[in-house]
Amino acid sequence: MHLSRFCRLPLLLGFALAGCNATPARTDYRAAEVQPVEVMPQRDGDVLIRYHVPAETLFHSPGADVRTASDGSLEVSLRRCGIKQPCTVTHPAAATAGAPLQVEFALRPRGRIIMVYRDLREQVFPAPPAAAAPSS
Repeated sequence: MHLSRFCRLPLLLGFALAGCNATPARTDYRAAEVQPVEVMPQRDGDVLIRYHVPAETLFHSPGADVRTASDGSLEVSLRRCGIKQPCTVTHPAAATAGAPLQVEFALRPRGRIIMVYRDLREQVFPAPPAAAAPSS
């Protein structure tokens, strides 16, 4: 198991810093289940992430777990939890005003933001360059 330099010292002292997570990110949704995912930079430097929550009777999405990867990027995993099970997340989501089945949360980027789904990893911030159009 490889831990970053910033995670080693706190672990030796018996406590961990937020974001020092050596285990793989847990992710509960496939990409298509939470689309559209909107990523909106804010004036204060935060990034607002808004996503669709599937209409389910026994599950809900309390927000996201965000971990710092070894390259410094933030990996965001949207969580899905049973309505009767305890479920904590690092970034709780709030309902989006006037948009049923949409929730959002903010985070402060320290580089790239990668959405981690069960079936896909996708860079969402900064926006990846658009695919080049084929030349004719």
